[in-house]
Amino acid sequence: MSALRWSPIDIGTKLFTNVDATQLRRGLAAIENAYVNEAGGHSRFPGLKAFTTLTGGGRVFVYEWRGALYAATSTGRLYQIDTNGTATDVTNVAIPGGKRVTFAETDDRLLMAGGGSIIQFDGKDTTILSEDAPETTHVGFLGSFVVAIEPNSSRFFHNETAGDYETWNPIDVFSADSSPDPANSLLVTEFNELLIGGEDSVEQWERGTNAVFAFRFAASGSVFSPYTLVTADNAAWALSREKEFVRISGQTSRPFSEDIGKTLEAVADWRDAWAAPISIDGQEFIILQAPYGVTPYGTEGMTFLFDLRARKWANLFVLDDDGLPTRWPGWSYAYQPEWNRRFVGSDEGVIYELVVDDYTSTAKTQRMTGRTAHLAAGTVTIEDLRMTVKRGVGAADVVPKIRLRVQRDNQTWSRWVERSLGAAGDNQPTIYFGGFGSGNTFQIEWQITDNVDVEIRSLEAQITRAE
Repeated sequence: MSALRWSPIDIGTKLFTNVDATQLRRGLAAIENAYVNEAGGHSRFPGLKAFTTLTGGGRVFVYEWRGALYAATSTGRLYQIDTNGTATDVTNVAIPGGKRVTFAETDDRLLMAGGGSIIQFDGKDTTILSEDAPETTHVGFLGSFVVAIEPNSSRFFHNETAGDYETWNPIDVFSADSSPDPANSLLVTEFNELLIGGEDSVEQWERGTNAVFAFRFAASGSVFSPYTLVTADNAAWALSREKEFVRISGQTSRPFSEDIGKTLEAVADWRDAWAAPISIDGQEFIILQAPYGVTPYGTEGMTFLFDLRARKWANLFVLDDDGLPTRWPGWSYAYQPEWNRRFVGSDEGVIYELVVDDYTSTAKTQRMTGRTAHLAAGTVTIEDLRMTVKRGVGAADVVPKIRLRVQRDNQTWSRWVERSLGAAGDNQPTIYFGGFGSGNTFQIEWQITDNVDVEIRSLEAQITRAE
């Protein structure tokens, strides 16, 4: 046998689910509630801490406006929420339609649409914007004009005169007709471009003159799930008709989901899917959720985390009552810059705060998991495995654990080997897990369920090779 040596295992690679795990020789087979950081290690994704519960219940869609947090619910209510989580119901007229609520801001009011009449909030209470405006699922604001699509048609409308949001003329209508598909989504970008999405195309419009409200200058891509159309990284993103997550810029539409394409295609039910850009811990992400997609664990709810800079994917889950990963409980996301705090709307009137010091959600664990490919190096024996981590994350009387196991030659997994992540003051960074026998391929998995911050720098195997 050859001399012992330490071989690095690349944990800074990408999640890759486009082939069966047994065929995967590089890449990660799983990364859950974590992401690959810029140093090539793994960082735990922030947890969800209870912030407030709205008395009216329902699914919650959060939005930031003018120094406060607002929450529209599937029951049609609108709440204004302060920094302490005190919620005031400001509903005079309920938000009709029963669908996901979209928001837009004018110079002096907040607009909302959920499948029925457009509702406005003027800082006091909610009223109908205009009896002449179309019933809509998507509302936007472009150059002193409110814009709304007419569901199940290719048309979109706007108010008649700049700044007069209550007066709508039925002849002030445009047709998004580069393809004959009905408009299903609308978005105004930070560049003041209007995007009209459909299952066959995304049309891009720019504000015109007073005589011509807007003109179409490009068309590309497609939007299969209307609420996945978002802007981030100087472009638009959406789930396309081909079940790819694509970046739409000008006349170019490019997929960025090749690494997980098989997983996206396996989602049979994209109903109520949504996406949201999120910035946290110096990282830029997009959350993409298929709430009724079946997970690899047989439960319901797939949530994908896309790192915009590294172009790498991960998954978010919480553990159900049986200890199986299931749907991450968010339905919406909003950043409140004045408070420098981040919020996630959930079910049953619950709003969470996204934080880096709490990794439970209503007592449900957000388990951090990493799983390598089936690493092949000929016939070898793993004499020892070591991991370099951030330690000393526990309290004086609480010692959190990390556990690791190995699967040799795609057979039965080994027993879990647990090691301490260190109580407060225990900062020695290297953990040794011992030997795991001989084989031709090895798959390694690690998990952390304790409610502590986790940073994994590296993983190495000490091996001997058969000569």
